[in-house]
Amino acid sequence: MTDAAIPATESPIDLQKRLRWQCRRGMLEMDFLLRRYLDSTFLTSSSEAKAEFEALLKLEDDLLWDYLLGTKLPAEPDTRALINAIRTGFAA
Repeated sequence: MTDAAIPATESPIDLQKRLRWQCRRGMLEMDFLLRRYLDSTFLTSSSEAKAEFEALLKLEDDLLWDYLLGTKLPAEPDTRALINAIRTGFAA
């Protein structure tokens, strides 16, 4: 099974637990922003938003941090909306 493959039996809670571990990055500030979104918004998000968040966690820390700081913007509108939701603490 690859990283991208999600077991068919994985519940939303199990997915959230798995992603919480992936939110652990090399920087406490980034950890805080990612976990805040995961804990407050993730479970009630659409399946598309959940997949977008999971894809976001696969980015390199440097690029993800630039996105979260706003020094770079993702090209994709859905990713930009998700980054904005993470930065502001509101749902996308």
